[in-house]
Amino acid sequence: MPSLTIDTREGHLGIDVSNSTVCTGVNVDKVHPKDLCALAGLKASMVITSVNGVAVYEHEGAMELMKEAKAKETKLTLEYLTEAAAKEQGAVEWASQKKWLLRGLLIVLALVALAAAYVVSNGGLAKVLGIDPNATSAGAAGAEKPSLEAMMGSEADKMKAMMDQYMTPEMKVKIEEAKANAEAMKAKMAATGSAM
Repeated sequence: MPSLTIDTREGHLGIDVSNSTVCTGVNVDKVHPKDLCALAGLKASMVITSVNGVAVYEHEGAMELMKEAKAKETKLTLEYLTEAAAKEQGAVEWASQKKWLLRGLLIVLALVALAAAYVVSNGGLAKVLGIDPNATSAGAAGAEKPSLEAMMGSEADKMKAMMDQYMTPEMKVKIEEAKANAEAMKAKMAATGSAM
């Protein structure tokens, strides 16, 4: 990664930075002509990734490190990315973040599948909650409300349809694997006399 070193004893740094929206680091918003950063070759739109070997993630931290170097009158080493390199780095970072988001979603879906398998294997939601699934109650003007089982059945169908629409085949396979694992665990626990 390219870097430049500035002797802070020779004048003002002359730099304005903000949090980068392109990649990890701080964006160089403005470099004041004839000040140290401009003379060292730093340009607007570059992204500073570290100050004196310390990675920077927000402008407050970067400015604090630069002010500290200036106060001590020490050399300041800035690692940076050009605008084009910052865009490339941002694409790499976003791909990594998407991978982690997908993994998180798969874990949540697997947990939902395990919970659903537990409910189904224990006689349905009504039984788990201790509610009579066949009970109905009279509403206004004597109209009957649907049973809990009927209501949850339609919501479950809607949820399943929505999940089928947005889930990739890989996600569906993972959910089926989670269901199969839950059933295997249930069977093993039943065989050993353990309760879930």
